[in-house]
Amino acid sequence: MGYVDALREVSREGDQYSWWPDNEQAEMLNLGWRFDYQILTPGLRRFVRSARLPRQPRFSQHAPLIVDYDWTLTI
Repeated sequence: MGYVDALREVSREGDQYSWWPDNEQAEMLNLGWRFDYQILTPGLRRFVRSARLPRQPRFSQHAPLIVDYDWTLTI
């Protein structure tokens, strides 16, 4: 298929999770799962500038996946 994970395109760090069980110890030990993805076609991989899963501020059990792309939309 050739699809690309936007976060892994720019970051090879391990233990990057987007969800943790509802207890403080799981978050402190970073025992989570990765549920949130932005999946790209191979042609879009070169436009990924940065991607991150910020853990703070924390509003729920999920962390947002934020991806910045280097492109201009034209209409």
